Amino acid sequence: MKQIANHLYARGKAGNLYCRVRIPQKLLKAYPRKAEIVRSLGTSDVREGKRLLVTELASIYQEFSIREKKLVIQSAQRAERSAQRLTTLTDEQVNSIASNWVHQALLGDDYMRSQGLDDEDFDNLDAQLQEQRKELGRMLSQGRVEKILPAMHGFLHLLGTEVSLEPEQERRAGYKFLEAVVQTLDIRLDRQQGRVNPT
Repeated sequence: MKQIANHLYARGKAGNLYCRVRIPQKLLKAYPRKAEIVRSLGTSDVREGKRLLVTELASIYQEFSIREKKLVIQSAQRAERSAQRLTTLTDEQVNSIASNWVHQALLGDDYMRSQGLDDEDFDNLDAQLQEQRKELGRMLSQGRVEKILPAMHGFLHLLGTEVSLEPEQERRAGYKFLEAVVQTLDIRLDRQQGRVNPT
């Protein structure tokens, strides 16, 4: 190909004109087995070719921009799946998850009380907390964590973490999480008595 101007080339006896652009290094993954883009401008007239070249270059650079964004998104998704799909949890991580639950739940409780509760809302909340404490306290006493596991996984998902644990480790993490939920209920019930229990 014979170069006529920057990105403008002629080929063949008829001198058909082509737009030729080297693919940036960072985008080569988006163009398997290609190092450049060559597109016919459909003319052999240099003046017409230069006019068409402007439009073709704009189209190619727009395509580069779209593909770059796609690569960034795909890379981020791969990193997220790789970094946040856990198959094991240390004791420290389990304790941190449990503490985080207590903290987040009590922040919500703080906000609700700061907005004010009328007598009916207060009584309904009291009955709800008492019922939950009784049910979850029994589960904790019996070591039955199965019912709390969906809540634990849901909370981890909100934190941006997915776990796939061995049954014994999941049970241990679930028990710690159940302790945290019961602890939170105890603090909220204590607040129902008007006692100060900071988050």
